[in-house]
Amino acid sequence: MLAGNAASMAEANITISALAERAQALAAAMSLSSVSVITNARRLRRAAL
Repeated sequence: MLAGNAASMAEANITISALAERAQALAAAMSLSSVSVITNARRLRRAAL
């Protein structure tokens, strides 16, 4: 019983860490895209000037 609980806990930890990694990757991609949007807006403003 204890071994089964430990195994399920390990599986839960693995899935939680995998989800956290995906969330971090998503956050990084979103911040990168927002930065590129800001730089693109600045380029457009310079082109307009």
